[in-house]
Amino acid sequence: MRRGNKVVAAIAVGALAIALGSGVARCAFRGEEPAREVTGEGTTGSDGEGAESEDAGPLAGTSWSSGSGEASLTFGESSVRIESPSGTSDVPYEVLGEYEAQNATVLSGRVFLGGAWADASFILEGEEGSRRLDCDALDGSPFTEDPAQGFALSEVDPGFVELVGGDRGALEAAVAEWARGNAPGATGASFNREAYIDYASGQVTATFTCSDPAATEVTVSYDGSAFSVWGIG
Repeated sequence: MRRGNKVVAAIAVGALAIALGSGVARCAFRGEEPAREVTGEGTTGSDGEGAESEDAGPLAGTSWSSGSGEASLTFGESSVRIESPSGTSDVPYEVLGEYEAQNATVLSGRVFLGGAWADASFILEGEEGSRRLDCDALDGSPFTEDPAQGFALSEVDPGFVELVGGDRGALEAAVAEWARGNAPGATGASFNREAYIDYASGQVTATFTCSDPAATEVTVSYDGSAFSVWGIG
């Protein structure tokens, strides 16, 4: 079947392919360039105003535990959640530069502590999935990577999140649970920037590509109340 006929057949059964962030009205839409994700949680600037991060950066979506196991770090796109016996706090951070030094990756940046920004260096050593993190501005260093908790989605368009109930955390948890049993080594998955709505059932379907060596592709479906996830092929 020619591609044009496929499009007609899809529309005939009430399935509409939509593009997210492309602004181009065509089937299986893709923008010329992937749109960067903009979240509602911009990094807090020194003047108190939120600043949007251009890139999630190398720490986003990773989790770390201290040697004693009493403290942990979970990095989001613009803040790090610190859990310790003294409590839990979300601390804004920024990565401003990156360079290699003595078999380690050094991320120069800053963290927002005590009402003010403080310079910080994040030093990463070791292989992906078993790295060690030292940060001169955070208590409890060094930390060991916990890839099982560090699964994160990337390139996710806010419009797609709205289509699947507006809960990015639930979407991420559904993909992560499937990936841990079916895509060993994956610490995240990227949105393939296509979504399909079946107007007859209200079901929304999209695909993601996992970060494992096999680049495993996964389909996610949302029926209005719950996610279903399965592999492709």
